Amino acid sequence: FDIQRPHLMPHPLFRLWIGLDEQMVQRVCMTAMGATQLRQDDELFVAGGAAQSAYALTAGELSYTQHPDTSPVDSLEVTGVRPGAWLCEAALWTEWVHVGRAEAVTACSLFEIDGERLAEAAGKNMLIMDITAEYCSQFFRRVTTTVPPHAPWPTDLKVPFTDYCDLVFSMTPDVQTTIGMHAVGQLARKGHGSRSSEKLETEVRTGKSIVVVTGEGNVIRVVTLVALRVERADGHILAQLAKQEDSMMKALCQLPGFKQDRDELVGEAVQRLFTLNLNFLADGVTITGIVRECAEKKSKEYGVHTRY
Repeated sequence: FDIQRPHLMPHPLFRLWIGLDEQMVQRVCMTAMGATQLRQDDELFVAGGAAQSAYALTAGELSYTQHPDTSPVDSLEVTGVRPGAWLCEAALWTEWVHVGRAEAVTACSLFEIDGERLAEAAGKNMLIMDITAEYCSQFFRRVTTTVPPHAPWPTDLKVPFTDYCDLVFSMTPDVQTTIGMHAVGQLARKGHGSRSSEKLETEVRTGKSIVVVTGEGNVIRVVTLVALRVERADGHILAQLAKQEDSMMKALCQLPGFKQDRDELVGEAVQRLFTLNLNFLADGVTITGIVRECAEKKSKEYGVHTRY
């Protein structure tokens, strides 16, 4: 367990597992996790093969290749994979088929997790099973719905919008509360101010705030915003210049947008934005792509960072 722990902790879900039941994770390490070694030019997997394991590269360098004959790409794409990267996480939560080939550029060491054995082990702790089932459900939802133009096609390296914060944001309120209370408990153990911790705990219990522990061990609040950049052929951009507050107009300059609802995918949020606020543009706009941006700001009220 001491050998595998450093490879598990950067993954927020497995960090949560360890925080909730370290003894169970020790058993998981013995039954579902191991090490894989590759020599230079060895193949880890090929396109079209059924995936049974996820991998974390711990040493060396891999090359990940997608070819138009076996992947939804227009031309040959080659991506370098370096230590710390995860491959094929989708194999843990779905019936995944590889859509590319991974080959060792140098001698490589990998941390391997068997998906079937992981599921068996997680089922022995009801709390972890409930959280993991919800994580799995949200991950699967994105595998089956992330298609252009709202997102790139999923690959063995990345399934769009499966960042831990994205997944927790879409989970059921009960699971969000469980994850949030664990995060607040982490703050208390670190000597966080009692007044701000109590306020944050109240926000979590009432469902007003979503709070998580990241793979780095940081406690953050999560707020998801969706904004739409509408640009004409002449380069002009649609912007909101004012907002009505009571009987007054308050000046501002921003792209049209709003907070994403819980259990709402990005594509669904964009459609809601058109339906509620931009219905006059609905038939005249073509979605060409989505760009994800993250920003963090320290909250004086709660004493933690908020990620937008």
